[in-house]
Amino acid sequence: MDFGFEGFESSDFDVEIEDFEIKRKKKFDRIWQHDLGGSICRSNIHGDSIYFGCMDSYVYCLNAITGNIKWSFKTNGSISSKISNVHEGLIYVCGYDNKLYALNFDSGKEVWSFRSSGKIFCFPDIGNGNVYFTSSDGNLYCLNARIGEEVWRFKTGDEVACSPLFWEGKVYFGSFDGNFYCIDASNGNELWRFRTGGEVQIENRPLIKGNVIYITSWDNNLYAIDSKTGKELWKTALGKLGVSSSPIIHMDVLYLGIRDGILFSIDLNGKILWRFRAGDVVVGVAAKDDKIFITSEDKNLYAISLEGKELWRYRTSGPIYDFPIFYRKRIYFGGWDCRLHCISMKGEEIWKFTTSMQRPSYLPPPHDEFSIELKREIHIDDAITEDKYKSKKEKSVSLSDYNFISEYSTTSEYKQKSDYDAEWIIFEDICIPEPDMVNDKLLTFARKA
Repeated sequence: MDFGFEGFESSDFDVEIEDFEIKRKKKFDRIWQHDLGGSICRSNIHGDSIYFGCMDSYVYCLNAITGNIKWSFKTNGSISSKISNVHEGLIYVCGYDNKLYALNFDSGKEVWSFRSSGKIFCFPDIGNGNVYFTSSDGNLYCLNARIGEEVWRFKTGDEVACSPLFWEGKVYFGSFDGNFYCIDASNGNELWRFRTGGEVQIENRPLIKGNVIYITSWDNNLYAIDSKTGKELWKTALGKLGVSSSPIIHMDVLYLGIRDGILFSIDLNGKILWRFRAGDVVVGVAAKDDKIFITSEDKNLYAISLEGKELWRYRTSGPIYDFPIFYRKRIYFGGWDCRLHCISMKGEEIWKFTTSMQRPSYLPPPHDEFSIELKREIHIDDAITEDKYKSKKEKSVSLSDYNFISEYSTTSEYKQKSDYDAEWIIFEDICIPEPDMVNDKLLTFARKA
């Protein structure tokens, strides 16, 4: 059998591998695979201070007018989630070092910290004198906001990277087990759960209005749920690559960006009004007066009219994962280019702040990744003597023979489990078919050692 790739000759291979089991890895693996760098994911503002965590492990607080630094605080790991709102002089910071930090907002000094058993990726919320956050260890935690003592925890069936929402004595959040939960904030007891068809990851908190809570899922749906009972009111299908953000409501219209690179305008009954296409994944959505603002992995911040027309765009030198925030007719957002940007409402640069390093953090591919488990190895010289391998020509295979188109591509290394002492080639930038498209088998080869 021959399996040709540009740049490789069949003579480079003397071993044929067949019977691979291809497994799609969890879609949220990307969240936990960042490394250190100067990139910024989320920012927040209080008074004339803008503050944010950075992948370089620092928390920064700047003067929002001048861009001058007020203070910084170093943690022991990257910070990619939004820092909490200010509560009684404290802010709460979640990190990849498994810790939640309580910092004095005026000085940046640590007041206390709490360690979970997993990485923390969420926007913490505060209510009833407690702070609520989720962890990759699968738990929703409730701590005393003043002293950091654990009050209770609630265990889900999988990792959690969903920002919790405290609302009227309840905490709402989703898990990668596919469920969206409503928990009694006083004791941690489950009140109801709603089952979706995919992992639930909502980065900027679920949206609630009246008795309706709006959530998204990796099953590509936007759901409207009764916040009292957990019953579905309606759902709308959006895209193909999964929805991991939360909509906003502006002038009684929902706005939601998705990983397919589209901003949707949706009425409160779930009807799509219009679409706007960006150049890549739409991450952050915000509204101000008669404009909608979105950030994207295509490195742009867009200003869009309420009718869905582009008004202008502001170009940076890296993907943008922040949600735009506003203060005194200015727009603020952090970028993967290691800068906090301050621009006018017309898209003109006012100032930008550079973090401790200008090397962006490593970012895994944006969509699914795959792992491949080796089942069997056959040496070509032996294989072609068997009846079922009469000739190499008869068994020639190429990816194009399958005539498939996959939306998933990756440059990540494939993990292989093997008892064989062979040297394996990792081919990058190729589309890997879904398992059922090739009967759970692929062919590849080991290069001669």
